[in-house]
Amino acid sequence: MLMLDIASQIRLSAQSGEPMSADDQSALDLLIDTGKYMQQIIGELLDMGAIRAGRIHLQKQPTDFGAIVRQAVAHNSGYAHGKGIELGLKFSPGLPHILADELRLLQVLDNLIGNAIKFSPAKTRIMISTLIDGEYIVCEVADEGPGLSAQDQARLFQPYQSLSNKPTGNEQSTGLGLAICKELIALHQGEIGVRNNVTRGATFWIRIPARPPPAHEATLAEPGMTAGQAT
Repeated sequence: MLMLDIASQIRLSAQSGEPMSADDQSALDLLIDTGKYMQQIIGELLDMGAIRAGRIHLQKQPTDFGAIVRQAVAHNSGYAHGKGIELGLKFSPGLPHILADELRLLQVLDNLIGNAIKFSPAKTRIMISTLIDGEYIVCEVADEGPGLSAQDQARLFQPYQSLSNKPTGNEQSTGLGLAICKELIALHQGEIGVRNNVTRGATFWIRIPARPPPAHEATLAEPGMTAGQAT
């Protein structure tokens, strides 16, 4: 995006010359944050348009689910650290490979972990857990935030919804992320949901089939092949 390119050039120029003043640094940080938010808006609008038009095509292939979870946690570790929030990770042993679109599944997990950070206060913990539940593999993201009202839970996965809870760091939101997550998980023949915790906070979860891909599907899904694609 042009705005991010400009901000990067300004930062590089500043690093090679005189130190930036505090005001200039604040302005640069604001420019970068705005550029990232605009990039997010464009991406989510394009995704929602493609979903409504039936043009989302999953690139399914044998995927290490645990590796995707670790990657999503790594993506959000800096964000959590900046807000004074701890990320915990708990794996059940023997997680299977699944047939999935790795990038789309990563998109969902990034969104769920990022949302938990967005609405959590400082000095709290977010626990990301995985487990096997019969023929499904489950990932849960449990926070220690304010929890969700029954009204918010009822409309949480609908597009363009604004919740009664507000981000703890004045972050912005498009209101599309969870609606997109719901559609992407449905395309994986899975489910997504949320529940309030007994003590405090909420837990978002996804369930997708844990059956390992049949040998012939794994062959068709190798890089460069298109016969293994699903819609």
